[in-house]
Amino acid sequence: MEPKKLQLIKCPGCGQKTPLKIEKIFDDHFNLTGEKKSCSFCHFEFQEGELPVIQPKTQKIFDTNAERHICKNCKNYVVNPWTQKCAIWNKDVTGTDSCEKFEQKKELGLS
Repeated sequence: MEPKKLQLIKCPGCGQKTPLKIEKIFDDHFNLTGEKKSCSFCHFEFQEGELPVIQPKTQKIFDTNAERHICKNCKNYVVNPWTQKCAIWNKDVTGTDSCEKFEQKKELGLS
């Protein structure tokens, strides 16, 4: 079961950006009859179709289209059984290091 995403609203009662509070309404026989939607802060009750929902902003942490200028993709990255080195700087590196002298490694075509 996937957790529900939190809906943020702009409450006309208190003017705050707040999570929407949804309470289930049941009849005497425990049958679901509806939902009561209100502001979590000031308890302003919304009527049906009146919700001022704030669209969540999506954050891009990594640009997937950008070329990754990291050592493992550089033609000067040398790997042997004991260490990983940069042929330009002649020092130990890891595959996720980067530098300003990056040169894209040519892809090996298997044909």
